[in-house]
Amino acid sequence: MINLVEAISGVIQGEKKLSYALGRFKLVRHTYSSYRKLSEVIKRENKHIEGGTIFAKLSIDQINQSLQRDAVFLGLNLPTAFVEEIKTFAEHAPLTREDDSPLFYYEDVREGRLADGSPVPQAIAVNPLECDAIKRIACDSLVLKVISQYLGYYPNQVLPVLKWSFVTEIPDPERLKLHQTVYYHYDVHGFNFFYANFYLLDTDRYSGAHVMVKASHNSKPLWMLLNSTMQPEQVLYDYYGQENELIIEGKAGYGFLQDASCYHKALKPTVKERLMLQIRYW
Repeated sequence: MINLVEAISGVIQGEKKLSYALGRFKLVRHTYSSYRKLSEVIKRENKHIEGGTIFAKLSIDQINQSLQRDAVFLGLNLPTAFVEEIKTFAEHAPLTREDDSPLFYYEDVREGRLADGSPVPQAIAVNPLECDAIKRIACDSLVLKVISQYLGYYPNQVLPVLKWSFVTEIPDPERLKLHQTVYYHYDVHGFNFFYANFYLLDTDRYSGAHVMVKASHNSKPLWMLLNSTMQPEQVLYDYYGQENELIIEGKAGYGFLQDASCYHKALKPTVKERLMLQIRYW
């Protein structure tokens, strides 16, 4: 007899595989959004988003026009106090490489390696919601209004990820094994999802800047959708035009909203490290 826990786990894994297979199709995402919106109406869940915002007054319609067109909106800026609080938290929180290795701390990383010589291209802070500033950003009213309008429903789940990217000399395939996404790809996190991203250090092309192909969330040909979510950059240049590649650089506190179903990647830091907060909503 199948253990109940194993059976439940099997159902969950099956749902993940189904959403990964289907969530890449825009029609499926739109259908899912309509289902979520209808569910809110049936359950009379009138989500009135209250509370203030830490961001400058911006037009939600203009933000969504940018998202619909390019898959990105640039220019959300965190207050300096928030940047400093999150940075301090990241410097003292336990970190993980997303594998079975023991936890470590920021101070344990020297030139992109731990004391035993193992490489640390990136490390994720454990329990980021213990940081009050991150909790405040995750439930910011402006961000939630934008996301609700873009997705078509109020997101009821949120996952913040606070991630260091270190300067270290290892081959790109090894980086991929350690979950550093230095190759162009698009995300499929369930049937629908959305990201808010913030740099906590000055970030440019030499310190792990985020790179994307504008408008690639809307116009993937069928052969791309039916193959791997990863594609060589030259293939994307040939199809979308290299002029649509956008390297997102900014000072500490610089933020951007993104539909991560577009093609994107992270440049590997070559001069200085990166600290980035990514918040996924779905």
